[in-house]
Formats: sequence, structure tokens, C-alpha cells
Amino acid sequence: MIKLLFSLLFTSGLFFFDLNGNYSHLAQAEQSKSNMTHLQKTPVVVYVHLKKDYLDGISIERTVEEHPLSLKDIFLSYQDWQLVKQTNDNIYFEKRVNDISPVAKTVGIFGLTNDRTLTIFEGNPDKNQIIQTFFQIDTKALEANEVKDLNKGIPVRNKKHFQQVMNALAKYAEKHSSGHS
Repeated sequence: MIKLLFSLLFTSGLFFFDLNGNYSHLAQAEQSKSNMTHLQKTPVVVYVHLKKDYLDGISIERTVEEHPLSLKDIFLSYQDWQLVKQTNDNIYFEKRVNDISPVAKTVGIFGLTNDRTLTIFEGNPDKNQIIQTFFQIDTKALEANEVKDLNKGIPVRNKKHFQQVMNALAKYAEKHSSGHS
């Protein structure tokens, strides 16, 4: 009886033997076949484009060349990133970083442009090498020493300092009319 049932299962194709003599269920065999097809369709080289957006409005992008065995490997490697777009050999991810950018930390200095726009400069504001602009400030509402400090430049020390300066100066942002009455 058992031999008859065993024979029926094998002849019906519900089980099969692999090269090592192990048997598997047909559904497992189909899944293996599907995985092999997926691997064959995976490009040999995948370009992963990574974009980090920082609190100070600065975005930094870089591209990494990956040689994955499957696309699943890439998604596992970048699981804390948000998928934006995917093509045959390019995958685009983004991440919002709860900090200021490395460039602002290392060389960033708050200052004002000629039109009184609060700006982070790369180094001394006199060199006019702008990293990021924010909003125009009503300098008449500021104390004289605050305007002097901004014209001279205030180094961006860290995230907390960045937020303190932005919050302190936001109340002096000029309100632009939209042209509607």
C-alpha cells in the first residue's frame, strides 16, 4: 500500500529528487526555478544613487556601483533608505537626516548677503561662497551688535546651535506680500 502511494506521488510529479538525492515538493521546485529566473534577470552591475537631505536644506548625493547576487541584496543593504525610483540598472534612494550637513559643520558660517538674506557661507561671508540661503531679515528690527555679528559671520557649531540661530532670527524674517489685495 505504501509503495503504491509512494509511486503515485512520484509519477504524478508532486515530488522530485535533486542531484544530491534529496526529495522536494513540486511547489518548492517551482519556487527554486522562479528564484533562478529572477537571478538571471538581475543586472550584473547596479548603480545605487543615494541622496541625503539635511536639516539645513543641503542635499548630498553619491553613486555606488554594486554587484549583487539579487536585487533583494541591495534592498537589504539600504533598508533604512526610502526607495524613490528603480530602472533596469539604477536604483535611487533618499534619506532625511536629522542633523545639519557635514559641510555646514566643518566650514559653515551664518551671515547676510547684500540683500539681507540669512545664509550659510563656506568660510568668511566676505568671500561670498554661498552654501545655503534661507530668508531675508529685517535688519532694522535687529540690535546693532546682532547685525554686526551677522556681517562678520557666526560659525555653525552643531545642530543645536544651528536651530537656536534659525529660531532666533526667524522672528525677524521679512514678510513678502503675494501681490494680492
